Amino acid sequence: MDKHHWKPKYVLSDLGVLTMLLVLTLLSAVTLFVRDAVSDPPVVAVEETDKGVEKAIQWLLRGVRKNDPRWDRAPELATHIESEAEYYAIDPYLLLATLFAESSLRLNQVGEAKGEVGLGQLHGKALKDAKKELAIRKLDPLSLQGQVAQSAWLLSECTEKCGESGRIISRYLTGSCMYDPTGKVGKKVRYRRSLAQKLRIIQ
Repeated sequence: MDKHHWKPKYVLSDLGVLTMLLVLTLLSAVTLFVRDAVSDPPVVAVEETDKGVEKAIQWLLRGVRKNDPRWDRAPELATHIESEAEYYAIDPYLLLATLFAESSLRLNQVGEAKGEVGLGQLHGKALKDAKKELAIRKLDPLSLQGQVAQSAWLLSECTEKCGESGRIISRYLTGSCMYDPTGKVGKKVRYRRSLAQKLRIIQ
């Protein structure tokens, strides 16, 4: 065979070259995608507004005027709710929902029952026992932390006695784990349980 007239068996046309380049580009893109998918995610700075309990408090106060003292108190209140919930091993959002339902987070709220005052509206034996607990911890029951701690302690006691969330709320309200789901207490239980759930997902 005359080697001067030999031609390669396979010759790429312009279309073939373009096709090959396109395939190589796609393979590169897939490789990068897979590498990123299996590697550790990049560290992303958390926005200043993403503050868990504090953000939930801000959501609860969304209809309140900005000059209301509850706004200025929100960061400190959030800190105490988180720390006291951790101390007593309870759900911070149930604690927040309880405080909001009882007093709308007003520090000096006076309730309907005799001696019912403050964030958590404790009274009677519950208040007396809570003050004993605070005395052991050397906390002022009139301070913001003291008021949060009282309700956190009572919720922990209710949790120990009752277990299930509806019963816990019922005991906080009435002193008994038992309640009628269709009655007035049942309505309050449903509201607080639903509110706590909403607060958990406000992020």
